[in-house]
Amino acid sequence: MTCEELKRRITASELVFWQAYEREYGPIGQQRDDILAAWVSMFTVAPHRGEDAGPLELDDYMPKWRADPKPDEDEQQQRW
Repeated sequence: MTCEELKRRITASELVFWQAYEREYGPIGQQRDDILAAWVSMFTVAPHRGEDAGPLELDDYMPKWRADPKPDEDEQQQRW
């Protein structure tokens, strides 16, 4: 749905309601699905890790949708 479609279909008060809902109960939509999938992945892996393995971090299992920014030229020159 585009922003223009959204403006036509939802009132300002309804938008405020959904913002408050999200603050109270967490994200809705794809972000929440990503978090839930990360939890499942993390707890699936947990029993198979070695005893000396470090703590699990949920962020390690979250999908990374954006590529890391390219290092600037100074950083590249320092590597050489």
